[in-house]
Parts: sequence; structure tokens; C-alpha cells
Amino acid sequence: MITGLILHELDRCGDVSISRFYARRAKRLLPLAVTVLGFVVIGSALLYSPLPEPAVSGDVLSAPLYVVNWHFIAESVDCFAFHDALISPVQHYWSLSVEEQLYLLWPLLLGVGAGLSRRRGWAMRRTIFMLVVPLGVASLIHSIGFRPEHTRIAYFSTLTRIWELVGLVRAGCVVGDVQYE
Repeated sequence: MITGLILHELDRCGDVSISRFYARRAKRLLPLAVTVLGFVVIGSALLYSPLPEPAVSGDVLSAPLYVVNWHFIAESVDCFAFHDALISPVQHYWSLSVEEQLYLLWPLLLGVGAGLSRRRGWAMRRTIFMLVVPLGVASLIHSIGFRPEHTRIAYFSTLTRIWELVGLVRAGCVVGDVQYE
């Protein structure tokens, strides 16, 4: 969906307004994210003993900054050990963090592809696709290269998840009834 919106803006305006892109993301995501995190803080204070509060505080502070996935890696959170450990009440924010980290790069990459296609006289979507494929392949190879003892890092890492998000770029080239080349 995001790729389709950016491509539509490129078609309409010829470029992407990075500030408008991030303002729309913040307007859509931050109010609900902050509300949820506020309830997590209140609920954690009421339900948990004081021992896990510092861990929850670190999780809550890193979530709206969209770095909670890297915070979990640094804290050695084991996403597969649900029976042994305290599960963070914001553990579900890791995937949003991965997505938002990709979106730091995404509009810039699509804008570069559009600019390159205009200068060279190439089809814009084909040019963008040719920029995105190596990124996705590199991420997939990186994720495959993780050894079994590093699955925790591979699970939370942005670099091992990019291929899943950019793999949808071809599907993102269909917006509504419009089929892009």
C-alpha cells in the first residue's frame, strides 16, 4: 500500500515530498501508539512487581522511536522462550519498528529510481523494481546466512526482514484498478 501511494505521488507530482510522507506516517501511527504505550505503562505499574519495571520502561521508551527491535536484540530477548521469560507488553511493536526503519529508506530509494528513470528515459516502475530487487536479494541472503544459534537476532533484525517487505513491491505496483507496468 505504501509503495503504491508513493508511486502514485511520483506519477502525480514527479517527486516525493519526504516531509509530507513522514508527517502522514506520524499522524496515522503516533496517536494510537502513544495511547497504547500509556496504557502499558499504567497497566505495568499496577500488575507487575517493581522488578520488571526497568525492563518495561526501556521497552516502552524504544517503541515510539521505532527501535524496539534493536532494543530487544541488545537485551537478548528470546522471542521463542514464551514459557521462561517475561514477555514484554510491547513485544508486538518489533514488526512496526522494522517497517518504519525500512520507511526511512523507502521513499528515498523510490525517488532515486524515479529520478534515474526520468534522466535515462526508462520506465519508472521497471527502474524502481531493478533497484529494489538487489536490496531484497541481499536481505534474503543475509537472513539465510544466520546460524541457528543466532535466530533471536535474525528474528528481530531489520536487515533480515527487508526482503519480506520489498518482496511485496511488485504487488504494491497495483493500486485500485490501475495496473502499473
